[in-house]
Amino acid sequence: MSLHDLLLERSARGNPVKVGVIGAGKFSSMFLSQARLTPGIQVVGIADLLPEKAAKNCLSVGWPQGSTAFAEKSGAINDLAAQKITAITPDALELIRADCEVILEITGSPEAGTLHSVEAIKAGRHLVMANVETDCFAGPLLAEMASKASVCFSMAYGDQPALIMELIDWARTVGFEVVCAGKGTRYQPQYHYSTPATIWKFYGLSEEMVATGGYNPQMFNSFLDGTKSAIEMCAVANGGGLRPPAGGLKFPPVSIHHLHHVLKPKEDGGILPYAGTVECVASEDRFNAPVHDDLRWGVYVVLGAPTDYVKRCFAEYGMKTDSTGAYTALYRPYHFIGLELNMSIASVALRGESTGTSRYFMGDVAATAKRDLKPGEVLDGEGGFTVFGTLMDSGESLDRGLLPMGLTGKAKVVRPVAKGRILAYSDVEPDTATLAYKIRKEMEKRARQGDFMPR
Repeated sequence: MSLHDLLLERSARGNPVKVGVIGAGKFSSMFLSQARLTPGIQVVGIADLLPEKAAKNCLSVGWPQGSTAFAEKSGAINDLAAQKITAITPDALELIRADCEVILEITGSPEAGTLHSVEAIKAGRHLVMANVETDCFAGPLLAEMASKASVCFSMAYGDQPALIMELIDWARTVGFEVVCAGKGTRYQPQYHYSTPATIWKFYGLSEEMVATGGYNPQMFNSFLDGTKSAIEMCAVANGGGLRPPAGGLKFPPVSIHHLHHVLKPKEDGGILPYAGTVECVASEDRFNAPVHDDLRWGVYVVLGAPTDYVKRCFAEYGMKTDSTGAYTALYRPYHFIGLELNMSIASVALRGESTGTSRYFMGDVAATAKRDLKPGEVLDGEGGFTVFGTLMDSGESLDRGLLPMGLTGKAKVVRPVAKGRILAYSDVEPDTATLAYKIRKEMEKRARQGDFMPR
């Protein structure tokens, strides 16, 4: 039975899937615009440190006046839900304690995301992680904790990692080799050193547009400086058991028509160091010229034919292949972000099945200096002025003691770090009292013992 039919059944029984949302930004707003239109889903509450902003966002996406009300405790949240009113609260932990089946974590903060994940799992809630930052930072251990508690720890459908995982699962289920998987993005090497102060010139937005658009410069900068791409490809590597490319992402400028020509192993005429990896393709070349038929907003998987018979089938049914006939590609040109998040909610609640889970620790995202850093400076995290993220092999990251991006929010620099150098734990004083630090260190310890790797 389709997910839509299952949701209709829940709606007909008067027992909708009850959802709690943590975080009231753009992704959340896109989800909320669709949630009220979907039978079988009830948003019980929204938690945000700025409750008034959350209420305003609901109105801005079409929710009627009176559909939300402020509440602080879980009991009050449940009382409002019984009246079909969505509670808005400043306390995410109270929302987790309320009567919810599914928690959406959409804060983007590794520290907050780790805490919310642990508490949601303890409370027996399915967890949908639109917070990819937390997923790549500690996902394998959190996924194991969720499995032991018989709940799902899922990537968020609509975000590119979950859509890539769908393509990977399809390919493997029908017997294809996954040669390379990834997404498109805008990229130039100099973007790595972009900051919230320089971001808008790269996006081509005027000061007036920025002033009236409600843009978050640090968040937007994380997409441009390569950190978000590293984080998302890390999640895919860890979800699909794929090896990150040696030396980090290369961002080759490739069109949809050339994916299978370029993203194949070097010995077959491509650029990959090996099959079974991840890569982002750039939507413009290194001279800033646009790539015709680019994949900036989409996702892809490059497939390998396992036999000569399959190669003949590729040719017989008009599939575009490379010159050997052994490689072809499947792609999706767009992702709908929070607009399609209901797919994850329905899947975890009605089928008990995630839409992608970071089961393995194949990749890591290490902090790299955007400029020369001096002792006493405090790092400012993803998209900030001090560091960007570089995708690494997890084994190399552990061997070198590299600093994960998830611990760069408030870490204090203790010795000079040159621009372009990857930071190690020994270069900083992280906040060791946080749950995020403790969970991360436990995952690293387990990984050194051989856990979280494909068998």
